Amino acid sequence: MSEFFKFLIRFSHGWRRKIGLSLLLISCVLMGGWLRSVFVADSIAWTSGSNASDDIMSAEQNLTWQTTYDIKGMLPTMVPVWHSSALDFSIVDDAADQPVWRWRFLGFEAGEFTTQMTGDSSHGSFCSIPYWSVTVPLTLVSLWFLLSKPRPVNQKNFTELDAKEGG
Repeated sequence: MSEFFKFLIRFSHGWRRKIGLSLLLISCVLMGGWLRSVFVADSIAWTSGSNASDDIMSAEQNLTWQTTYDIKGMLPTMVPVWHSSALDFSIVDDAADQPVWRWRFLGFEAGEFTTQMTGDSSHGSFCSIPYWSVTVPLTLVSLWFLLSKPRPVNQKNFTELDAKEGG
């Protein structure tokens, strides 16, 4: 095992390799979240104001940011809370439970939940991006950093400029 880490340290000399390995590591973590989101819904929620709370959710191959406002009054202050649950595909979506869509394109979504849908005095808005839109470009950029060769510095141009300037 220690030979593997020694190899990584030796392999990661140079800023391009370090950036490439860092981006590849982040991409692998996002890929794990992407695969987990197929079957499990994870969320972290916290209070962002006197009458608002924010959630970041990972479910159904999407990352979603949702802000919920309580119209009637103040929400209790809460520290960040993490929740995880298995997705239940046997529940059929009711047409009345659909959000009001602002836009939807290639898995990117934005919309709102009205007070009629939530059943209480809250109103929510959300923005959702698919995992592929972050993971695939990040992987490609990391591969570019890892596999591309740095350009050699052309010393000839610097000496020619010095000679022309009289230096």
